[in-house]
Amino acid sequence: EEYYDELDVKLTAMIYEHYAIEGSKKVKQIKHMQQLNGQYIGVSAPYGYLKDSKDNHKLIIDKYAFEIIKRIFKMTLELKSKKEKDDMLNKEGIYIPSRYKAEVINVTSKSTKQSSKWTTEMIREILNNEVYIGNMVQGKVTKPRRKSNKRIKTKREDWIVVENTHEPIISKDDFET
Repeated sequence: EEYYDELDVKLTAMIYEHYAIEGSKKVKQIKHMQQLNGQYIGVSAPYGYLKDSKDNHKLIIDKYAFEIIKRIFKMTLELKSKKEKDDMLNKEGIYIPSRYKAEVINVTSKSTKQSSKWTTEMIREILNNEVYIGNMVQGKVTKPRRKSNKRIKTKREDWIVVENTHEPIISKDDFET
């Protein structure tokens, strides 16, 4: 009888695991379709934007961060070095994106605790992010397995890019320059 109880537990666990796997596949498919339709599926909006309170899948301009993004691109077009830009932002006490999200928008993550100063890497990420020209860019990272928290970067050609999904902060010409 003990053998049958153990077998029953194992069989039940297998059935639950099967349902979990199938459910996970369906959720992934739905999220993928939302991405293809240009809907934003991230937890928090990219710096410079907020999630629309009427539709969580749309991005709207964050007036404060909008000005910082415009300023970063302007300084770049004026040929200021990345170091000059991050020094200026740090000197003025401008919150880095993760700290701004944590302290102003009340969204926290692991990255909130990683850095408190602007870095050239942060500036580079902003300057290379097509979200600022109105394109929804998603699928940059993936989780290889359902039970894993590990995230791996996706090849650029596998990213999902949908153009003109929200108001741009900068022009395409300035972005390309």
